Amino acid sequence: MKFSVISSGSDGNMTYIEFNECAFLIDAGISLPNAKSRIDVDFSKVKAVFCTHEHGDHTSFIRTVSKKLNAPIYIHKNCFNGLYKMAREKIKEDCKVFFIEEDSHYNICGIDVYTLKLSHDSKCCLGFIFKENDKQLAYTTDTGYFPTSYLNVISNVDALIIEANHDIEMLKDSSRPPELISRILSPSGHMSNYICYQILKQVSKNIKVIVLAHISRECNSIDCIVSDIINPLKEEYEGEIYVASQFAATRLIEI
Repeated sequence: MKFSVISSGSDGNMTYIEFNECAFLIDAGISLPNAKSRIDVDFSKVKAVFCTHEHGDHTSFIRTVSKKLNAPIYIHKNCFNGLYKMAREKIKEDCKVFFIEEDSHYNICGIDVYTLKLSHDSKCCLGFIFKENDKQLAYTTDTGYFPTSYLNVISNVDALIIEANHDIEMLKDSSRPPELISRILSPSGHMSNYICYQILKQVSKNIKVIVLAHISRECNSIDCIVSDIINPLKEEYEGEIYVASQFAATRLIEI
């Protein structure tokens, strides 16, 4: 199994996962030409586009990406209904759509897919675990906190993509409106560096690769991520740590 976080953040999200016989995308918040300009992978292998939730930074290009790749969209029904009516109608005209539910198991193209229910201010926000043979990858962004019921589950994966959205003090000191700050800090907002580190302390022992994702460009920084997460984690953690970017793909990481 190989993967790359092609784009991650409030301006657009997309992650590519490659298996032996096929590939999947998670979200389509950037265009396919943009994605292709960032990483040299075989997008013709993509057989499914998974949607975490209906917000525009995850769905803006989902119809065109699905149509160009002839890859069905897998989305929660509540999230699909949360899209604009015109968007729903065009997607139904041009794409195959399959509704998936939280806390469920699917087998798609021979790959086991497990869905998680995260906590975000959307109709429903899904996390995913993808399993091929004995390799597992977990994707968990856009959540105000990490549900404790999933801690044991993600502690057994080989690779974890997890949200490290903001440094709390940078967010509080930012010029953002108070209501937006409150939303981000709420249980249905985004995970801070502090919460991310607390989760990783508990689950990272056997994880080989960690990717910190959905990082705020205004309310976080590499220095904060290093001091808040990477340095304290590396006191005990010996695996690889990557920081996803809004404008550049990670390398194609193999697990």
